[in-house]
Amino acid sequence: MHSRNEATATLLQNGKVLVAGGFIDNQKLTNTSEIYDPTTNTWSEGPVMTFARADVGASLRPDGTVVIAGGYRGGQVFASSSEIYSPGNGGSFTPGPMLGAGRSSFGAATLDDGTFIIAGGYLGNAQAATAVDVLGPNAVMFKSFNLLTPRMYGPAVQPLPGGKVIVFAGNNYQTGALDSAEVFDGQASHWTGSMSTPRQWVASAALLDGTVLAIGGIDRAVTNLKSIERYDPNMGMWAPAGAMSGTRAYCRAAVVPSGKVLIAGGGFEQANYNWDPPFKSTEVYDPNIGTTTPGPDLTEGRLAPTVTVLQDGSVLVVGGANAIGPSSAVDRICVH
Repeated sequence: MHSRNEATATLLQNGKVLVAGGFIDNQKLTNTSEIYDPTTNTWSEGPVMTFARADVGASLRPDGTVVIAGGYRGGQVFASSSEIYSPGNGGSFTPGPMLGAGRSSFGAATLDDGTFIIAGGYLGNAQAATAVDVLGPNAVMFKSFNLLTPRMYGPAVQPLPGGKVIVFAGNNYQTGALDSAEVFDGQASHWTGSMSTPRQWVASAALLDGTVLAIGGIDRAVTNLKSIERYDPNMGMWAPAGAMSGTRAYCRAAVVPSGKVLIAGGGFEQANYNWDPPFKSTEVYDPNIGTTTPGPDLTEGRLAPTVTVLQDGSVLVVGGANAIGPSSAVDRICVH
């Protein structure tokens, strides 16, 4: 695999993984894609996108295509366009529907029925977005709505029972990291309980019982966090849910079939986006007891790798930013 940071990775219906866009060597934007075959443990070149873009959102559609939307295009240019990947005949990209606002650094989630939701993001020029764009499972256009507060720098979006999503954390560029959360029901957003700690660059996970985790991140004082909070949609409240063994921000989390959560990569921010060398370590969180145990080390430490749960339940950890730039590291981790 080529070195990639801020790319996207999507599990296809045939069990393969599409990895597209991002920054490659020397932080150059790319429009290339690659396909990982877990059966043969091999990579192959995929088709090229119309535009080079990084920090995008991607969603598998019910018809087996993938929509890749938004992202950073260089300078002060943020994409409002999307592209549709079709896997047949070697794969191809064609233009897709437009977002209501061009942006990067947003949160995104795909619901069980295939609805794709993009919320918040960075508009450029020190502006955070309130925009929410929704692409229904059979829709050909995004519908646009608004959050109650602007959110960028990795706001978390996770599905809730009943076709809703919770949007939380991030940064509004005014007060800094946010502790607030809101529930978007497909038409409008409503306030719900706040976290005990403001967080940006947070990892998140929707658990099998319908609750949602907020993991680590950085608070308003640029304090790196190790705490974990858990949202109960029935109560509309957050509660403490344990902690990692150490602080960890800009990490990624994946829920495996057993219900446990793999927490991978991340690092420690000193200040002003100056990071210590990224972590090689992983942790496994057990929501039944609210504790973590050490997981297998990654090949190399990196910030914000992609994490994709494969059909066999293993987790594919791809790319991210190592100590000097985009990483080509690939790990496949089994969590029992």
